[in-house]
Amino acid sequence: ADVYINNERAGKLPFVSDKLKSGTYRVKIVKNMYKTYEQQVTVQDNETTELNVEMTPNFAVVTLTTDAESEIWIDGARRGKGRWNGRLEIGDYTVEVKKESHRTASQVLHINTTETQTLELKSPTPIYASLEVSSTPLRATVYIDDVEVGETPLIKSDVLVGTRRITLKKEGYNVANRTLLVMENEENKVSAE
Repeated sequence: ADVYINNERAGKLPFVSDKLKSGTYRVKIVKNMYKTYEQQVTVQDNETTELNVEMTPNFAVVTLTTDAESEIWIDGARRGKGRWNGRLEIGDYTVEVKKESHRTASQVLHINTTETQTLELKSPTPIYASLEVSSTPLRATVYIDDVEVGETPLIKSDVLVGTRRITLKKEGYNVANRTLLVMENEENKVSAE
């Protein structure tokens, strides 16, 4: 903790001052995550004045959880994935839960007590787009990111946005592989011969 005497930084705890003139001094002790301690101290000639300070916590131990694949951000800083545990000072924080191809879930976290808290955060919502897949010849099996989704011709309206690997397979034919950046509110089409 930092020690201030009459609002001038004097050092860190444990602290022993240089000799001071007799009189009254304003002592302030400041430590991150603790309430600032202030007291007037009277110093007498040829006496040592001791000050034993017990700092009062100004934080809560907080556990934040969400799904295992989502990142937890607090006030713009990435803090973890799926779960975060740590101290937060009394105050308000912007908490975001981010996941690729999903809309960020954002909320304000109010820390107004020093009690331990566990909170389940809102999950980000998926962003879907439509994808049209065609092939010559027809009835080729379509895989999106190695998951079978149907046969051509295919229109699929619940494809996550982002870069997707599309594979078309048909017995007796070479495999066709395509990579497509699937975008929301766009015509996303793939065709293969």
